[in-house]
Amino acid sequence: HSHEVVVARRRSIEEEVGRLESERDRAAATLVTLNEQCEVARSEHATREAAVERARTEAREIAADLARFEGEVGDARTERDSHRDSIGQLEVRIASLDAQIEGIEESATERYEVVVADVQVPEDFDAEIAAERATVIKTRIERLGAVNITAIADAQELAERFDFLQNQRGDLEASMEDLRKTIGELSRTTRTRFKDTFDQARELFGKTFKELFRGGTADLVLTQPNNLMETGVEIVAQPPGKAVRSLEMLSGGERSLTAVSLIMALFQLRPPPFCLLDEVDAPLDDANVGRFSSLLKRLSADTQFLIITHKPRTMEQADSLYGVTMPEPGISQIVSVQIDEINKAVDGELAASA
Repeated sequence: HSHEVVVARRRSIEEEVGRLESERDRAAATLVTLNEQCEVARSEHATREAAVERARTEAREIAADLARFEGEVGDARTERDSHRDSIGQLEVRIASLDAQIEGIEESATERYEVVVADVQVPEDFDAEIAAERATVIKTRIERLGAVNITAIADAQELAERFDFLQNQRGDLEASMEDLRKTIGELSRTTRTRFKDTFDQARELFGKTFKELFRGGTADLVLTQPNNLMETGVEIVAQPPGKAVRSLEMLSGGERSLTAVSLIMALFQLRPPPFCLLDEVDAPLDDANVGRFSSLLKRLSADTQFLIITHKPRTMEQADSLYGVTMPEPGISQIVSVQIDEINKAVDGELAASA
């Protein structure tokens, strides 16, 4: 029984040894494989070490480049900040220039009626030459002094006014020509009528003078016979029995009677509807008053005479008498007498008595 156990144990040990040997062989084969893998791994490790060294070298170079780039970035940032400041200043300057440009455009529109946006700048425009020319023009403008910016509108208005006045002038000249023709015709008519009237008045004056003075001669003489529009008239009178021809050498009564002769001659030429005479017979003697009143009586057929007189012989020729009396101091009273009615009554009584 123990022998079986030993054999079984031996067999078990041999199986175990066989198994272990198999495992050893497998382990040896695995070891060979692992050695081979180690060799490959060593080779790969060496390769990877070389790659790592290259990577480290590249990393150092990249770090150097990165440091350089960071420096450049810092410089760029500094430059960017400087540019930002410059841009801010430029933006402020641009805003100021825009405001100035807007002011210039408004000023140009208000003062010169020019829209800057509509101005076409030529391709060959030279700013320097334009600036020099602008300086010269500004100097000339300053020398001119204040300029009337409404001169063009004023000139147009004056031109229209001038055309209007010129048309009116033409109308006035035409009217003046018509007036000259009318004046010429009136002058000719006036000269003709004046000459005719003067000749008639001259003839009637001579006749009336002879009637009042019972003779003598009287005439009217033109001072400028060739200029009837401006001529004067001289009175030439010579009472009967006197060689005097100048009015200054006549007596007061003769001068008055000569004036009455001229007035009555004009009345006979153009009889007026009525005439007021204020004591024209005062300088006349009774004989002349009689002739004067007889002449008035004859002319009263065409003219009603109102005479203020103190001469009884003149009153005898009147149809009606109006007198003023003062029955009490400070109280005036009008007294009227109808001479023509008295004469009719007297004539009737005389006829009845006959």
